[in-house]
Amino acid sequence: MEQELVVIAVFTRFVDADMARLKLEFEGIHSIVANEIITGVWDGLAGLTGGLRLAVARADAKRAIKALRSTPAGKNLVTNEETGA
Repeated sequence: MEQELVVIAVFTRFVDADMARLKLEFEGIHSIVANEIITGVWDGLAGLTGGLRLAVARADAKRAIKALRSTPAGKNLVTNEETGA
């Protein structure tokens, strides 16, 4: 079954995006980090590529945002009608 992904956070540093992804994994929420390969070469490229985008299934968006809100990743959250939060 194919699930639609929505971006819930945007980061400029790979380490921050990966820490958020690991937090979601710990909470049982599958996520992906888009642009991680290109920016893994040099964090400075993140701004040129639109940043490292953390995405989850639309059905998990509210729960993922709630899990990240109280972490350092909270400042990078995208909350709008697309994420449903």
